[in-house]
Amino acid sequence: MQLYFTEIPSGPSPEALSRLLPRVRQTRAGSPAFPGPGALLAYALLAYGLWESHGVFQTPGIVYEVGGKPVFQAGAPHFSLSHGKTHVLCAISRSPVGVDIETHRAVSPTVVRRVLAPWEAPEDFFDYWTLKESAIKLLGKKERPFREMGFRRAGPRAFWPEAGIVGALYRPAPGCSAAVCAWEAFTAPLLRFVPVSRLLALAENGASENASRPPIQFSGCIDAASSIQSKYSELPSTIGNATSSGTS
Repeated sequence: MQLYFTEIPSGPSPEALSRLLPRVRQTRAGSPAFPGPGALLAYALLAYGLWESHGVFQTPGIVYEVGGKPVFQAGAPHFSLSHGKTHVLCAISRSPVGVDIETHRAVSPTVVRRVLAPWEAPEDFFDYWTLKESAIKLLGKKERPFREMGFRRAGPRAFWPEAGIVGALYRPAPGCSAAVCAWEAFTAPLLRFVPVSRLLALAENGASENASRPPIQFSGCIDAASSIQSKYSELPSTIGNATSSGTS
């Protein structure tokens, strides 16, 4: 599994990134149907990840399942996209996956009560919020109220026992939470930060961008104290019950 994220720049997103959109999302810039900055960057990250991890420059055809979940027509690899107000997240995996990323903001007590199960701590609201949103993306639909989606935490690991879903939590940037969910035990991959300049280089120069590749920053999943591990952590945490690398 690969996880990529980037920061949404202030101001309009460069129009050149539209070259990385899949055919199903391509439309004229300025059109009401043209993706907003978050969605545009999410698909650009997807194109970048496919190129880097699979050597595919042209994003394959995408279709939408009944619940609205985007999937490749060929069925694999699997992917999931998310964007908040400040950051964008993309996962590419050989098995089904769901991700979510959220910028921290004020939420009302009513929203907290609607989202959290009785044992879930309000101070970790956005950790649980991203876990539940990523679980919904894994499922492809919302099957029950958030409050009934009870996750159990074990440091950076999280489990929804009733659904058989496992997850990992991240803090990719200050004031930002992210999560990834899957059906099986998996080794939590490092988050890889891709600058918008790298996405633009791919959009403008194609595969020749490989000739000059600046280093990508890395961020590990959060530990039990909810702090950020070293950006250059060598050993990611294993999520689920496996003692070695699971599916990816």
